[in-house]
Amino acid sequence: MRIQKYFVVAIVLLLSGSAQAAPITATWSGSASIPTASAAPIPATFVITFQADTSSRITVNSEVFVLDPATSGTILLNGVLRTFTAPGLRFGVNQGADVIFLGQGADGDDILDIGCNPSCASWDLTTSFGPVFEPSPFGTGSFHDIPTDMGPLTLLDISDVTFAATVPEPTILAIFGSGIAGLAVAGRRRS
Repeated sequence: MRIQKYFVVAIVLLLSGSAQAAPITATWSGSASIPTASAAPIPATFVITFQADTSSRITVNSEVFVLDPATSGTILLNGVLRTFTAPGLRFGVNQGADVIFLGQGADGDDILDIGCNPSCASWDLTTSFGPVFEPSPFGTGSFHDIPTDMGPLTLLDISDVTFAATVPEPTILAIFGSGIAGLAVAGRRRS
């Protein structure tokens, strides 16, 4: 009886916590070129990934939502993984302008904007979204000298960008949590 009581308490706590906050992973993938000092730019493919928590969402106004700061960010560039080291990297959505953006700092420039009209008119960064394809993203002129663990990164001629955001469903978290709770109960019975 006592084990069942702990099991029920664990499930209730898990469900109440998952309803308030959830991890979100946002991904941009596309093509670009990397400038070189002595030759023509090198063609590149990239995948930018950011992870944050939906509870860190900031409502700028009734149409703009930002996850600020992202807890971690990486870029896979021609097969080489880099970690962003810039403080204040953020991503968000401007529902009024139908734009999903990646930026730096609270008042900094957007470094990558993609159009999403009208599909993002009601997205508020708390649920899964996408994929959205943008052949000619805008706001890319500021994607230069972005600090990474392998030195500053500049991307030119960004094109063919696909964006998607995933948030685990609360039921998946509940199933995962109940599995962990079941393992705890089973382990307790053995001892």
